[in-house]
Amino acid sequence: MAINGLELAGRNILVQMLQELLQPSFLGNGLPNLPGVGLLPPGVMEGRQVPQGVPGIPTPFVLLTNMFDPTGKDETQDPMFFSDLKEDVTEEGSKFGAVLDAKIHMHSPGHVFLRFDAAEGASRAAASLHGRWFAGKQVSAQYVDAEVFSRA
Repeated sequence: MAINGLELAGRNILVQMLQELLQPSFLGNGLPNLPGVGLLPPGVMEGRQVPQGVPGIPTPFVLLTNMFDPTGKDETQDPMFFSDLKEDVTEEGSKFGAVLDAKIHMHSPGHVFLRFDAAEGASRAAASLHGRWFAGKQVSAQYVDAEVFSRA
């Protein structure tokens, strides 16, 4: 705690205890999973319930909610925030199948739409992302149809 308040690169360092917020969980490289740093696996945050299943019938279209706060500091002040988010989500989704398109509703409660080449990839991605933590928020996934995606 001795460095709390110390200035580094023009910014003050804030040191806080996270033991009450996190269960022990580490990435493969030995670094802890921290809120706001990447997509965390389900169950990392204490005292929070993880949704059980992805609602709906699998389609190639997935809606992720609670991916960002439209009034947040980064969202309103970082001109690259939404393009970086789109890139990150597309990259993560591509682990499960070919992502053909991604759309972000900047003024929504964190809505990100993904279009996969097949329902199988969308289903794997939705199952993996549903209930995970991103930027301190628990993500929900659900399937949508082509019409909903086209209006996004």
